[in-house]
Amino acid sequence: MQERTQWYRMVNWNTSLGYTWKHSEKVSHRVSPIDINLSNLLHTTEQFRDYLESNPSVRRSFEEQFILGMNYDFFYTSSPDRLNTPFFLGITLDLSGNLLSGIFQLMGNPPPDSDTPYKLFNSPYAQYFRTVVDVRRSFTLWPNNVIATRLNISGGIPYGNSEIMPYIKQFYVGGANSLRGFAARSVGPGTYKLSEEETAYIDQAADLKLEMNLEYRFPLWGILHSAVFTDIGNIWLVNEDESRPGGRFNANTFINELAVSSGIGLRISIDPIIVRFDWAWPMRYPYPIENSHWVIDDINFSSYDWRKKNLILNISLGYPF
Repeated sequence: MQERTQWYRMVNWNTSLGYTWKHSEKVSHRVSPIDINLSNLLHTTEQFRDYLESNPSVRRSFEEQFILGMNYDFFYTSSPDRLNTPFFLGITLDLSGNLLSGIFQLMGNPPPDSDTPYKLFNSPYAQYFRTVVDVRRSFTLWPNNVIATRLNISGGIPYGNSEIMPYIKQFYVGGANSLRGFAARSVGPGTYKLSEEETAYIDQAADLKLEMNLEYRFPLWGILHSAVFTDIGNIWLVNEDESRPGGRFNANTFINELAVSSGIGLRISIDPIIVRFDWAWPMRYPYPIENSHWVIDDINFSSYDWRKKNLILNISLGYPF
């Protein structure tokens, strides 16, 4: 159940059948030949309905959809301690809708389109290919001093019975485990910029994601630890969206559309629990601010107005990656 005050209440039902096994101490697999999701909006406000009317692609991503797919996950870790492993690789493959489309076509139905998609239980079902690649590498400089890195490349492509990826399967950046100098799900897609009214409420999600993280972790005293970090990333759309100009992925310009944030952290380590406080601020926006993407020269910790606008406190449990 997800509820956004003043906007909507959404529920997602999920059931799956899966099998997990270890190939070795370092390699494990998980296969889910049946993975079923059904999501729908239980309640929407007038403001949110107006927003959806002016953003057709976002509206379609929120529409009730039946997801019948299969998943495969591959994990490699060089150490059983995932929080401090020198190397970790996770790959997820997610397919949905192919079996149903094959059945409908064998029954002689015409190919689906945006006006007449195939339906199951009176709900259009989603058809897409989705993958997530997550790579983590850490380097121990000396005891309890670690440089941790992460690279996440993710993407989903709708096709056949779907023109838009379901909202629950889209990607986002920003928040406690992502670009910590930006509010959760507030970055992107691409160079698209939310209005001031939308920023406080509307989550931005899209089909493609690139995220990179660098963090130096070190002890302070006793159970207190600290970190300094930099996060880089953004999301993009596969197809053009007139209501979100600049959101489509462009191989020639996506590097210039990356957002950057930095910060410092305090961690309280009470084994096995880690309570994390991260203070972060934006360093670079995916769109220009007064003719420049970079805002390093504007950083002013002594200014209350700057802190109120830019400094974000993230409170969470565990490491971000």
